Amino acid sequence: MRVIKYLAFVFIGLSTALAGGVWYAQSHASEWAKKYAQEFGQSIGYVIDFNELKVGIRKLGVSLSELKITEIANQHQLINVKDLQVSASWGGLIQKKITIDSIQINQAHVLGVKYPVDWN
Repeated sequence: MRVIKYLAFVFIGLSTALAGGVWYAQSHASEWAKKYAQEFGQSIGYVIDFNELKVGIRKLGVSLSELKITEIANQHQLINVKDLQVSASWGGLIQKKITIDSIQINQAHVLGVKYPVDWN
């Protein structure tokens, strides 16, 4: 009987710790992604910014709002997307694959600029 109580407490403790870790990662994913996107954008000469990032775990997916990509050199806004949603499925993870089910883009604006020599 003692062993069953001990195993139950261990199981409850591990489940609580795992749920807390998932909740913490999900609640901070937006700020981590924003920081990484800004650092990456700076390294390639662009400003990458967005308002909100939502990560779905039960229904695997990512949702971005107000995505903007601006060129640093001349401040041209290259991409402006109001909403971007990507949904995937867990099924392929066993085979180390992520299957994208759908990509939804709402109110996208893409700017193309013709320079004398090439397109940007």
